[in-house]
Amino acid sequence: MLNLTTRTQKLIQMGITLALGATLFLSGSAGAADTYPPEPPKEPPKEDYSYCTKFEQVYAYTEFSQDPYQQLDVVCSEGYRAISCEADLEGKDDYDYHKHYLSLSDLAPQAFKKSSDGKYEYATSDATYWGCHISANNNLLYFTPSYHVQYDYDFFWRITGYATCVPKECVNFYETSEYYRDYGKPIDY
Repeated sequence: MLNLTTRTQKLIQMGITLALGATLFLSGSAGAADTYPPEPPKEPPKEDYSYCTKFEQVYAYTEFSQDPYQQLDVVCSEGYRAISCEADLEGKDDYDYHKHYLSLSDLAPQAFKKSSDGKYEYATSDATYWGCHISANNNLLYFTPSYHVQYDYDFFWRITGYATCVPKECVNFYETSEYYRDYGKPIDY
């Protein structure tokens, strides 16, 4: 007996075979997804950093002085860390000489601890306070050599320092192990 099948019958058989194979393949993949990984990955818990929107701004200033070198520390409240340090150099009735002859020599975050007399001092490891260290130089004395017109006016100037502070848990930081004081007078080369 001859087995005659038409082309249409072959296409139908092939379509049924492909549909059955696809069904088995997809159901096998879905079953595999249920067993591996054992549990679907959970989203990590989100930390509540809403307190990181709090900040404080503190400032301090030196008295007007004729010194060639001045320094200033601006300290944040306990539990806060400085993320921004700024300084303003100003002269007192100086005909804008402060714009030309005063220069910052240090403007950086710094770690502090409170000493027994209530003053802040630099800390290397046991810091409980953070803030900014600012220092500046008066170069007027060094840029008026004898062959120029001598500056015969009393030049008074000061530093005003600002620190923007946030809760210390909100800041990733790297600190230097020590602070090296700048020279009070320029080095002769």
